[in-house]
Amino acid sequence: MSREAGIVLSLQFQRSEGPVRVKKPARKSPLRLVYILSVLLGLAAFFYGLTRLHGFLLTWDKLTVRSAEVACPDPAVLEIVRPMASKAAAGNILLLDASRIKAGLETCPWVKEARVRKVFPASLAVDIVPRMPAAILDGGNGFLLGRDDVLIEPARSGDRDRLPLIHDGGMFAADRKAKLDRAWACWDDLDSGTQARVLGLDVTDPEDVVLTFRDDPVKLRLGAESFARKITTYMTRRDRWTGDFGPLEYVDFRFSDRIYLKAVTEEGL
Repeated sequence: MSREAGIVLSLQFQRSEGPVRVKKPARKSPLRLVYILSVLLGLAAFFYGLTRLHGFLLTWDKLTVRSAEVACPDPAVLEIVRPMASKAAAGNILLLDASRIKAGLETCPWVKEARVRKVFPASLAVDIVPRMPAAILDGGNGFLLGRDDVLIEPARSGDRDRLPLIHDGGMFAADRKAKLDRAWACWDDLDSGTQARVLGLDVTDPEDVVLTFRDDPVKLRLGAESFARKITTYMTRRDRWTGDFGPLEYVDFRFSDRIYLKAVTEEGL
């Protein structure tokens, strides 16, 4: 064996010169165990007390809802909604689901939006945004129609004196949204004075809106755009046209480069 190999072997089996230190297992302090037990007992007592408090609050008579304060700018809608809100105001206030009450109130066609808040200890606050009728939908029977295209209730005779009638020869069995969108586009293009004169909008063909006035029997075929401009043209030239051709049955504005007039015939008189 070479001298270098002997040195390596001697190094591999060489023992430490000092005494070997033995690690003793650490003993758990009794105080630490007591501390852990006290924390666990404290948590158990806390949750037990919380459970008892929860049970007490759910059965406490002072948290039983007994009233609902309803606010609405429309007195007629207020009278409709108040009984509904009072019926919903029952049970423990902690268990009442405000979103469920809101959804229930909004099933009423006259309610566009309901905001429901719990008022502790035992009341509800309800704010109603009413749905206002903007027109009458002529789909067989006339129905009051909200601006969001929601049907409210059957129209009465007096409603026709203040609201425009939106008509479709097909009773809105097809393309209801497109036809109503075109009717509202025409309506929004008019100033308030012209709107007050409108008797009806016929959207049987949504590309040819036909407008009639309350105080003028002529039918204005307005096409699908520039409604206000075409009505202004008619108002400016009406007297001259009727002077030249007599009473008019309709005026057709659908074409960009010409206007067609049709006079009332003897059969139409």
